[in-house]
Amino acid sequence: MLVAGKRDGKKFTEEEVKKSKLFIKGETFRIPESSVATNEDGTINIDPSKKPKEMNATTGSGPDKGKTWQGIYELAADKYKVCFALPGKDRPTEFSCKVGSGHLLQVWKREKE
Repeated sequence: MLVAGKRDGKKFTEEEVKKSKLFIKGETFRIPESSVATNEDGTINIDPSKKPKEMNATTGSGPDKGKTWQGIYELAADKYKVCFALPGKDRPTEFSCKVGSGHLLQVWKREKE
C-alpha cells in the first residue's frame, strides 16, 4: 500500500494515497489506481548492483504504452521507495521530487498477509 508520494513536487492527496495498491509478480506490476503511478500495469527490470539501485518500468497500456520510466529504488524491511523520471528523461540520482523535475516519488509499505 502507498504511504506517501509526490509528482513534480506536488504531494498526492490523502485519498490517492489511501486507495493505491501495488501488486508485483515476477517482472510484472499492476497498480489499479494509476493517477499516482507510471501506469496501471507493465514490466519492471532492476539492477541492484548500481548505487543507488536502478529500476526501469515499461508501461503495458494507455497513452504511454511501451515507454520506459527510468528510476532508482530502495528496499528496507517492509518499505519500498522509488523515484522515476518521465520517459525520455535522465534517471534520477537521488530520492527527490522538486517542482519542475517531472519526477515521481513513492513510498510503499508491504501489507501484512
